[in-house]
Amino acid sequence: MVTPTSSNTALSQIMIGRHLAEVTTLVALLALTVGVLASFGVGPSLSALGIVVTHYPYAMGAIASLLLIGAPLLMVCFPKEQKQTWAASYLPITFRLTGLCLRTLFSIALDLTLFPIAGGLVVMAKLWKSNFDPQDDQINKAQIPILCLHGTEANETTLLGGVPFLKRENYGSVFTLSYDGLVIHDQKKGPEDYVAAEGTVTKKIEEILKKTGQSQIILIGHSMGGLVSAEYAKAHPDKVKAVITIATPFGGAPALKPVPKGLLPRRYKQMSVGSSYLRDLNNAVSKSTVPFRNICSTIDVAVPNKSGIVSNARSTKVFTYLGHIGIIVWPGTWFQVRHWLNEIYAPADSSV
Repeated sequence: MVTPTSSNTALSQIMIGRHLAEVTTLVALLALTVGVLASFGVGPSLSALGIVVTHYPYAMGAIASLLLIGAPLLMVCFPKEQKQTWAASYLPITFRLTGLCLRTLFSIALDLTLFPIAGGLVVMAKLWKSNFDPQDDQINKAQIPILCLHGTEANETTLLGGVPFLKRENYGSVFTLSYDGLVIHDQKKGPEDYVAAEGTVTKKIEEILKKTGQSQIILIGHSMGGLVSAEYAKAHPDKVKAVITIATPFGGAPALKPVPKGLLPRRYKQMSVGSSYLRDLNNAVSKSTVPFRNICSTIDVAVPNKSGIVSNARSTKVFTYLGHIGIIVWPGTWFQVRHWLNEIYAPADSSV
């Protein structure tokens, strides 16, 4: 027999559970709304918030996912019939949201941890040593050389984590360069300026080909470095054996959307979603005879996976747990690069 007191207690638990579920859902929706606003911007008034938050706009979605996890847990407060309904309706989507949430938070934590560390190491390494290229007596003249090109606001040291992976194999010598010294400082330059006749990348490649005695080079570029690689391949297709890009914004960088165009340096305007520069470059790449291979990540919010893939890519690799910085230090990225290099260095009768 159910006493009035126990019945009232059960009813109170049900009501409390329902109210908590409603509050949890409202907070989750609020977090998602803030995430959407921060992602796409609503004008200059949100620009400051956008600059801070939208480098990882899905962070709010991840937080919302965490909040939603609590809702199914509240079904302990519901009668048996309602528990079954909740379980059937909400648990599957909750598990998916939780997986996305954890992957997103992992990439954010990795990037936020690496950003200050990498920044400090980049500056210290560049000040400590101005040239990371192999010595003349260490150059492999029997194989096509490799040049690694870094992204914006960085220098060659950001890619040095991958160089040891490449040096262990019988590939051509691996070279790096910094476009403008310590970091990019010329706000008027775009990717195409570095491959002009007097551009730093053009001069570097000419120097490498002369030292190695080879007629072609393999280009590996991260972020804007992939655009620079594409620009060189467009201008000198006969000199490029293959291009491998890592998190390169061929489709634009959504993180730039909230920032007023007047505040952006030229290269950032070019990397904005829908820019005429990217449209023209993608058109040229689609007609190129140089094979492109693309690496990207679904939760790299700076360059989401669709943005990092060209239409005629020979091969693609899409990670689901790496951010824009984490992707260039993650061993799996460089294992994939090695796999593709094995294909590229295959005998001449094989397809590259």
